[in-house]
Amino acid sequence: MEPLTLPAIDCPFAADFETTEHPHAREATEELLDLLHHIDPDLPGSVIRRGVPIEAILTRCWLGTSKSALLAGLMGSVHFFLHDDWVEERDDTGRLVRTRDELLAHYDSAHRILGGGSPLPGDLSLAHLLYLFRRQVIEVSPHPDIRSLALSVEQYLAAHVWELDIARQGRVPSLSTYVPMRLYTGGTLPFFELDLHLYGLAVPARIREHPVVKHLCETAANLAIWVNDLYSINKERREGSAINLVAVLRAERSCSWPEAVDAATAMIHQATEAYLDVRGRLPDLGIDVSGDLEAWLSRVEAYMALTLINTPRTPRYGAH
Repeated sequence: MEPLTLPAIDCPFAADFETTEHPHAREATEELLDLLHHIDPDLPGSVIRRGVPIEAILTRCWLGTSKSALLAGLMGSVHFFLHDDWVEERDDTGRLVRTRDELLAHYDSAHRILGGGSPLPGDLSLAHLLYLFRRQVIEVSPHPDIRSLALSVEQYLAAHVWELDIARQGRVPSLSTYVPMRLYTGGTLPFFELDLHLYGLAVPARIREHPVVKHLCETAANLAIWVNDLYSINKERREGSAINLVAVLRAERSCSWPEAVDAATAMIHQATEAYLDVRGRLPDLGIDVSGDLEAWLSRVEAYMALTLINTPRTPRYGAH
C-alpha cells in the first residue's frame, strides 16, 4: 500500500520545548522504566518497541515542573499509550483480540482505583500503573480533590467500548458521531485536567466549565487529536483501522484518500483559527485571563504546539 503524502502544518503557538529540556528528563525516564519493570518485566520493552518517545518528547510536555510532577505526567502518558495499544491489539490474521467484556472488566477496576481503591489479584498491569499514577498525582498536587481528573480519565476509558464496537463491526462511523466521541477516546482532555495538579494551578470549576472556556479547551483538544489522526493515517491504513478522521471524511464525502487528507488538514486549520479568535476575545466576553487561567491556557497551547510539531516526527507513526 502506497503511503499517503501528508502536509506540514505551521504552528502558531509558542514552542519552548524546541530549545529547552527538562533538567530531570533522564532521571524521570529511568524511574518510570523501573516502575514499569516492577509491574511487569515485559512492559519497558513493550513501550520502547512501540515507539513511545519518553525522554525525547514526552519529558518536554511538562517543562518547569519538579521531577516528581514530571514522573506523574510520564506515567499518565504511558498509561494512555499502553491502553490504546491493548484495546487495538490484533492477532496474526488481523482480527481484534479484545472483547467488550474484557474492556468493561478493566474499566470496573479503573473506577475502583481512581476512587481510591487498590489493585486486586487478576487486575491488568494497566490497572497497577493507573494506581501508581493516581498516587503520584496526589503526592505532588497542592489540590487534594482529583475527582475531575478521575472522571476525565474514566470517560476516556469508557469511550473505547464504543470504539471497539465500531471496529469489530468493520464500520466507518459518521462524522457527526466520530467528532464528539473522538474527543473522549483521544485522551487529551485528561491532560488539561492533569496540568492543574502538576503546575499547582487553581482554576475554579465555574471558570473551567464556563461555556467559552470549555469551548476553547475542546477546540484545542480536537486540534491535537485531529493532528494525531492525520499523521497516524498511514499506520492505521496498514492495520486496517477506520477509526481515524481521514478515513471518516473519505467515507462521508465519497472522495479519494488525498482529498480526505486535504479535508482533514482544512479542519485542523479551521480549529486553529477558531481557537485563536476566541482566545483573543476573552476579555471582551468578560473573562479575566490573568493569573492561573492564563497559565492554564498557556499550558493548553504548549500541548497543541508539541502535538503540531512533534507528531510528524514520532517513530510510532513511521517517522525516522
